[in-house]
Amino acid sequence: MDASHPLSPLAPDWNETCKLEILAAAHEDWLGLPVRLERLPDRDEITDIVNTESTLVMARTGHGKRWYTTGLFTREFGTAPGMIDIYDAGYHIDRGRWDGSQGELIAIRLPANVLERLQGGDGRPPHFSTRHELFDQSLSELIHLLWREASNGAPRGRLFTEGLTLSLVGLLLSHEGSQRSTATHSVGKLGAKAQSRLLAFVDTELGTDLCIERLAAVVGISPDHFARMFKSTFGQTPHAFVQDRRIEAARRALKQEPDRSVADIANGCGFSSQSHFTEVFRRKVGTTPRRWRQ
Repeated sequence: MDASHPLSPLAPDWNETCKLEILAAAHEDWLGLPVRLERLPDRDEITDIVNTESTLVMARTGHGKRWYTTGLFTREFGTAPGMIDIYDAGYHIDRGRWDGSQGELIAIRLPANVLERLQGGDGRPPHFSTRHELFDQSLSELIHLLWREASNGAPRGRLFTEGLTLSLVGLLLSHEGSQRSTATHSVGKLGAKAQSRLLAFVDTELGTDLCIERLAAVVGISPDHFARMFKSTFGQTPHAFVQDRRIEAARRALKQEPDRSVADIANGCGFSSQSHFTEVFRRKVGTTPRRWRQ
C-alpha cells in the first residue's frame, strides 16, 4: 500500500478502539478511507470506549436498541437498516449495550491526516460532530458504493475512489450546517483563568455527567473549538483528563475515608458502576481499589 497516496488509510489504532467482530475488511489493494464490515450483535456489552478519529457507522441489516452510559447518565438510541451514526474524534462512552436482532454494520474511519491530504495539505481538516439516528438516502447509497469498491479492490480506479470520498465528505459537511473554514491558523490554548475555572468545575462536579458541552460552557467556547483547545492546553482529551481526576479523587477517598464503601466512592466520583470503576482503577493504578486501600 502506498502511504504517500492522498487516501492511504493510516489508522493503526482501529483494532484497539473498536470492539465489534470484523466480518470483512477492505481489499488489500484498496487505497481509500479505512472501511470494513462488522457484526451488529443481537446482545452485547462493551466498556470504556474512546473514539480517537472521526468515524461513520451505518447499519446494513438488523434492528434493535442501544444504551450508551457516560458517568451517571444513560442515553437510548435505535438501530435499523440505513440508520447512520457519526462519532467525532474524542467521543467516548463508559458503557455500551445492545439488544435486538443480529445484523451488519459498515464502518468508515475519517482520519484527519487523510482528509488534510485530500485538501492538498493547505488547511485544517473538517471536523464532524457526533450525530445519532441519521437517515440520508444519498449518504447511504455512497456508503454502500464505497464498501463495494473497497471490498473488490477499487475496480473503477483511483479517480473514482477519490470522487467517492470527496462526495462523502461533502455530504457530511452539509449535515454540519455550513462549510468549515479551511484557513490555516493555530488552535490556541486556554488562558490561566479559564484553566482554573475548568479545574474547579471538574473537581466539584466529578459525580455528574461531564460532557464536552458542559465543560465548554464553563469557559464560553463552542464544543467543537473547546475540544481542540483543551487538548492543545492539557495534552489529552477532555475524557482522559476527567477520568484521571476521578481516579485521583477516588484514591484520596479510599485512603482518607476507610469506612466508606468502594461502591459509594465509585458513584461519588462519577463512575457508572463499581465494576467499571475497578476496571479503570486497575488500568490506571495497577491494582484493584480494595488492594490499593489496604
